[in-house]
Amino acid sequence: MISVIIPARNEVYLNKTIENLYKNARGEIEVIVVLEGESAKVDSRARVIPHMNPLGRRVGMNEAAGIAKGEYLFHIDAHCSMSQRWDIKLRESCQDNTLVVSVISAMDENTWENRPGHDYTFVRFNKNLEEKWWGQHKRLEDCEIVEETMALTGCGWMIRKDYYWALGGCDESLGELCHLGVEWALKVWCHHKYPGRLLLRTDVFCGHVFSTSSKNVHRFDPQRLGVEDFRDRMYEKYGDKIEQLRNKFNPPDWKVSEVKEVVTKTEQTICIKKDDGSEDIIDMTKVYFPTERPKDSMITYTDWRLLWQSICDHSVKSMVEFGPGLSTEILDRLGIKLTSYETKESLLAKYKEQMPNVDFVLWDGKHTIDINGQYDMAFIDGPFGGENREFSYKSVAESGVKIVACHDSNRKADKVWIDKYFADWKKGGENPLKTGLLVLEKQNG
Repeated sequence: MISVIIPARNEVYLNKTIENLYKNARGEIEVIVVLEGESAKVDSRARVIPHMNPLGRRVGMNEAAGIAKGEYLFHIDAHCSMSQRWDIKLRESCQDNTLVVSVISAMDENTWENRPGHDYTFVRFNKNLEEKWWGQHKRLEDCEIVEETMALTGCGWMIRKDYYWALGGCDESLGELCHLGVEWALKVWCHHKYPGRLLLRTDVFCGHVFSTSSKNVHRFDPQRLGVEDFRDRMYEKYGDKIEQLRNKFNPPDWKVSEVKEVVTKTEQTICIKKDDGSEDIIDMTKVYFPTERPKDSMITYTDWRLLWQSICDHSVKSMVEFGPGLSTEILDRLGIKLTSYETKESLLAKYKEQMPNVDFVLWDGKHTIDINGQYDMAFIDGPFGGENREFSYKSVAESGVKIVACHDSNRKADKVWIDKYFADWKKGGENPLKTGLLVLEKQNG
């Protein structure tokens, strides 16, 4: 038997998920729902563990695994579907000392069908042990039915129950939810006593309604261990085995070469020179995005020179951006940790496919975003236009960000919001060609 574990917190599609699991399974399954912080009517076939005070996914998974009747455990989110015969196929590959994951597909919540061309396969992690999609590793159509994968997300994976407990179950000291995929990837690949293999079953698809495209799936901020603390604890626990795993898969950005300088070779190209002697040439005339912006509103090489100088002067490592564009491509290539807010859902898939390292977030542009203390710098170039950017400026002004670059400061509407929210900020630089790029720095106090 397979015991399906579903952690749920304010989930609209919980019963639809349960119905799909039973419909597309061919063998015997049981469903265990860990219901957090709510009293909801749950499909009568499921066993329910109620937590009126939310304790988090790790606690819930361990508790559910403790009462599970099945030989196999399958973990899935409460807003998902599974392809037909999912249980038979995953169990077939889930042998001793293995963890098997499915392909994650973006699902349309209205039709409950997977969206064509939105399949996410391999996962890796970077030098800070943060999980990232790795579609460039291998195309799905070129894969065998079973492939090894470096890491996993927290959804759609199966493990034998005895192996789950041999590895210690979920480490509840790591927080409610965050780093769950990396935790289990390292447990399986790097365990000192029971090392195993992480496998991707490429003919099993887990449809997923993502919070970035749905108002019915809510993101929440769980208690978590910080990125640096998590990384240090994992290295302390697994040591050289992490390096051995890196050598096995050779992820592209494990060791990001520091940028030495950025120069403009011509008025159309930017050359990023790195400390290892390598160069990355960016053609400013290339169309990177399916953008509706007119050419004269794109970031120019003189804009970039000013923006880069500000990044260097303030040792910027992380940025929040309103309105993706060519700037996103440049910042991503520099290795800057970037979160980019976009109001056009139709563009998000293209962005994510081209730049999987960037955290693209769908936003309606009509409310402020809490970005307090998360970023070194902000870049405002959206939403498209200018009349509708008030909440971009307001979000930055109310945050702990101390440097902001405003791309279109010479537009009438943008001037209104700059004067309203940044009147007491000092000018850190302005494009000499008066294209509109303006850098502002927050005064002390």
